[in-house]
Amino acid sequence: MNRFIRLLLYTYIFVASWTLAYKVGNWFSVPNIIVILLIPLYFINLLIKGKIKTAVYKVEDIFLFFSLSFIMISYLVNNGNPNYILAYFFTFVIAYLIMKQIYYEFCNIEKLFKINTITIIFISVFIIVEFLGHYIFNVNIRKIMHFGAVPEATYLKVFHRSYGFSTEPTNLGYYINALGPIGLWNLYKTKTIKKGFKILITIVYIFGWITTFSAATFVSFFASLFIVIIYNLYKIEKKRFQGRKYYFLLC
Repeated sequence: MNRFIRLLLYTYIFVASWTLAYKVGNWFSVPNIIVILLIPLYFINLLIKGKIKTAVYKVEDIFLFFSLSFIMISYLVNNGNPNYILAYFFTFVIAYLIMKQIYYEFCNIEKLFKINTITIIFISVFIIVEFLGHYIFNVNIRKIMHFGAVPEATYLKVFHRSYGFSTEPTNLGYYINALGPIGLWNLYKTKTIKKGFKILITIVYIFGWITTFSAATFVSFFASLFIVIIYNLYKIEKKRFQGRKYYFLLC
């Protein structure tokens, strides 16, 4: 059973962005189906072993519950659609907190990095094929591959926005923002790969990211980049002044 769980986990990394491609109904996308298969298998394994590795959870995970609380309040005040509550609960609690535990117990981190890098390369190449197919040949590769009800959106009524395997360009952009930099980082730290190939993949990745033409994607990326820069500058300054009399001023 452990091997099957690992296979599902590695497959999930590869299909994480497939929110549209080959889904069955509104709820049963390919990654959701894998999660639904994994959860009972994990709890069966948990009943056998009877131990949870709590080291995987961090203090910042509590913010997820604050977010869910605000969503619940918003739903009650505005009499919103309960499907949104279920979707957020599934995403934050099941697909993140529980899945994080499963990955921690069953997967090798280096193999995860490798699969993620391969996936980012695959997705980036697919996006370029999709974009150029639209722009040059007026062909939608997603229709050819039978993704289902395939939407289309354009930027400036000229360029077709890239969807990849996702429901919309912004979903694709968020995916690229989240796992793309990790994939590139792992690519560049792999010494057996030639520098020219790394540069080529980086260009392909950036081009794919741009062709989402998603303002939310771009803003969230640069906002995150700004936070990371500030945080690292803070760490540098904190280390530099550690032990000095006025160290508390930096905290």
